[in-house]
Amino acid sequence: MSVSVTGIWRTPPSPTAPSPASPPDLIYVEPRVGLERLIGTCNVRRRDLTPTGSQDKRLEAEAAAQAVKFRVSNQIGIATGDVVAIEPDDVGRTDFVLIAGIVGGASANEAATIFTVAPLIRTHPRDAVVRPMTAAVAGTNNLLAADIAPADSTLLMASMSGFGGTHVEITDGIVNELRAMRLYQTVTGTDGSYRLPPISRVAQVEITAVSGANPPVNSLLRIDYSRGENRHDITIP
Repeated sequence: MSVSVTGIWRTPPSPTAPSPASPPDLIYVEPRVGLERLIGTCNVRRRDLTPTGSQDKRLEAEAAAQAVKFRVSNQIGIATGDVVAIEPDDVGRTDFVLIAGIVGGASANEAATIFTVAPLIRTHPRDAVVRPMTAAVAGTNNLLAADIAPADSTLLMASMSGFGGTHVEITDGIVNELRAMRLYQTVTGTDGSYRLPPISRVAQVEITAVSGANPPVNSLLRIDYSRGENRHDITIP
């Protein structure tokens, strides 16, 4: 069974004269956005990342959240303008880094300092893996429907062109941030359970479940932000 968010309300609808839902033009990004982004000055576009196959590096020392530089064990296979992922094997820990510059020793085998285009979001321990990544050609630009504040992870979009991949680039044309992304849709497990990405910035959502030849089932969920998780059961006739 597929389950997806098919409508959103930014504010709670009136119980007596409810307003119609807005289209579910939103995406979830991980890690959260680090910088303020404003309507009309920022685009979000597909930019999938894959490992280059070049050897992994290790952090020479702890890299703190908000840092704009960190030390790695070598600079083999990386250069200014490239992308690396720190702790790439743990989605809840990964930072995607666009390299603004590298200062190293006489040999690429020696330790080097990487300078970042945007600050790190997470703190990473010494010896954490740093993996060179290949960034695909940027996709279609999509404008925002609402400003992004630092620490936002749900992005409200004015359009949704090309968001079928694994990563996006958030850019104002000067500073770019790379993020893993998910749409608000999923499929149930063998036990019928499902989990949609974390959500914020909306008051209520319409959730639609589709199972085989059965008619779609639509239901409403008022988000309770006092809870760490909102459970929503759906019954298919």
